[in-house]
Amino acid sequence: MLGSGLSDSFGVLKRHKPDVAFGVGGYAAGPMLLASWLRGIPNVIFEPNAEPGFTNRVVARFAKRIARATKLPQKAWGAKAQLTGCPVRPEFFSIEPRKPERPLHLLITGGSQGALPVNRAFVDAMDLLATRKNEMQIVHQTGERDYNA
Repeated sequence: MLGSGLSDSFGVLKRHKPDVAFGVGGYAAGPMLLASWLRGIPNVIFEPNAEPGFTNRVVARFAKRIARATKLPQKAWGAKAQLTGCPVRPEFFSIEPRKPERPLHLLITGGSQGALPVNRAFVDAMDLLATRKNEMQIVHQTGERDYNA
């Protein structure tokens, strides 16, 4: 689908005429960042994960700058990478901490490349948690691929 994604991206660039493109990874960012590079529009990618995702690994080659949230080895990205951290709204820090009460609420997610190992680890841990099942409310977000497992 890269061809149709590139075609759509060129259309968006023609309509909106951006001065810069900013991508955060994911399959939709790849064609747009490639199209922006081919049009001579500077682009920046942001990598929020400890392990870069596929799209960002590919587009990093032609990105003007790379903003990283973690201290990956500098040699992995080169001089165009800057450690910026992960932006968080100030309102986040004004929320009063909750005192833990029963049932404890546990949300399990595994994003991007980490989803399969997280999902498998949780399934393996379910027997250990079974003895405390009345003390917890668990939500496990798996995605379609691992839903049945």
